Amino acid sequence: MNLLERSGAILLIGLIGLFAVAMLVDPGNANSATSTTLVQASGGPTATPPPEPVLQSPADSAILAQPIAPNKWTFNWQGPRCGHKIYLNGPGDRAYIFNGSMGSGPPPSSFTYSYAQTQALPATALDEWNWHVEYDCGSYQGQSATRRFSVTPANFIYLPFTIR
Repeated sequence: MNLLERSGAILLIGLIGLFAVAMLVDPGNANSATSTTLVQASGGPTATPPPEPVLQSPADSAILAQPIAPNKWTFNWQGPRCGHKIYLNGPGDRAYIFNGSMGSGPPPSSFTYSYAQTQALPATALDEWNWHVEYDCGSYQGQSATRRFSVTPANFIYLPFTIR
């Protein structure tokens, strides 16, 4: 056998081997050597979804100060390291969506978002707000639970007192 015949025989044996592997992995799609890649990319048996985001703070039903300096609203959560959005929804059709990016470190990663503005919210915007986080890891999407919070009036002053 010359070199060309030997190379052709090795190539033929390799293709037959790939076909046999494909038949074992996914008998319905064993018409090409790429079928094992398709099984993994389409969320087949080797794919594992990331953990759902877990909200850390503020706590459910928290009362937050007006988000004007030096105050701000700070939201903390842990979630998978992929693109995410934080949703803040308040009275009077107030809806804010903020895009985030991948976190760092091993999953789950910790994320923080701070929100501040220059003017106090009106009295009509103090009742129940809610927030949650959604993520998009390409082949997997998900969202956290939803938490509620309310906001103190702009002229609210907290005066600690003691009982004597």
